[in-house]
Formats: sequence, structure tokens, C-alpha cells
Amino acid sequence: MIQSRMVPWDHLTIMKRKVSNSKVLNVALKLFSSKGYSETKMVDIARDAGLSVGSLYLRFKNKEELCLDIIKDQTKDYFQRAEDLAKKADTDALKTLEDYISFSFDCSMKKQQMLHIFYREYRLPFIQPMRSHFFKTQQKLIESILKKGIKSKSIRPLNTKDAAISIFASIRGTIMIKLIYGVGSPSVLSKSLFDLICHGVRKGKP
Repeated sequence: MIQSRMVPWDHLTIMKRKVSNSKVLNVALKLFSSKGYSETKMVDIARDAGLSVGSLYLRFKNKEELCLDIIKDQTKDYFQRAEDLAKKADTDALKTLEDYISFSFDCSMKKQQMLHIFYREYRLPFIQPMRSHFFKTQQKLIESILKKGIKSKSIRPLNTKDAAISIFASIRGTIMIKLIYGVGSPSVLSKSLFDLICHGVRKGKP
């Protein structure tokens, strides 16, 4: 008599439960970053995560939801840490701005795979609201630092909204160049950018 080699259903269930959502998100992040969102299939993610496709769809209704959960997971502590950092501007606005730029570089270097998704998949419509939210929150945060600096007279009077947009663009642009071309050290680029923002390139007083 041939014995069945089928694994009992209860045992399969236990094995699937051992695959955490965190592992699934990390597997999907790696695939989206290396292959691209469009080229990555749910079957690829399920295979690399050690799940059946059906089990994966029980956790995430589609690839879009999975991608959004990755971004939320990767940025969940960024906003709070940035806000906490900005509160220090009451004491020293310029030092806070320098720390914020350094913090932005540090986080970006640690989250390179997620940023590759943002840069490569900028046309994906479901990512746009999150991209817009990130820009608006960081612009307001930088603007709050500038306003406190103006109040303490460590920063000259200026249009804080326009300046915040320019600083944000400079930070994200420099990070993108670093990720794409691999030029420079993050710490050196961060310090150079802060120096450029504070002192410009003109010699002496205008």
C-alpha cells in the first residue's frame, strides 16, 4: 500500500503562519527594487517568501496594497523622528537644520531599496498621494525650523515657504544623485549642503 506523502492541512497552516508579514514585505521590497513594480508578480513574491499564492492574497488583496504597505512600513518611524528633531530648533535653529539634513541622508542610505521604488515608479498613481504627503510634511517642518531661526535672529528674514521648498529640493536632489551615481560620502555631502545653504558661494558680504 502506497502511503500518502501529503502534509496534513494543520501542519501546512502552521508553516504558513511562521512566515511573518515582515518577511513578506522585505521579500517584496527586494523584488520591487531590483526588478521593478511592473515586472514583479505576486507569484514571485509568494515563492521567495515561502508562501502559496493563495495565502499571499489572503494577506494582501493585490500588489498595489502590498506596495503601499511596504512604503508605510519603511517610513513609519521617519515622520515622528523628524518632528522630534525639529522641536530642538527652539534652542538652536541652525544646528537643528544641520541635524535634519544629516538625518535625511542617514535615513535615505538605510532605506535605499524603498527610494529606488519611489524614483523608478514615479508614474504609479497610487504612490502619488504618499509622495505629496511626504513633501508637504517635510516642507512645513523645514519652514518651522527657519521661522524659529528668524525669531532667534540666527537666520536672516526671508520667505520661509520658498526657502523650505528649495532646501527640501536640494536635500532630495543630492540624495538622488548619491543613489544613482554613487558619488561622495553621505556625511560629507550632508555637511557640504548645509554649508552651501548657510553661506552660499559668494565671497564676502553681498
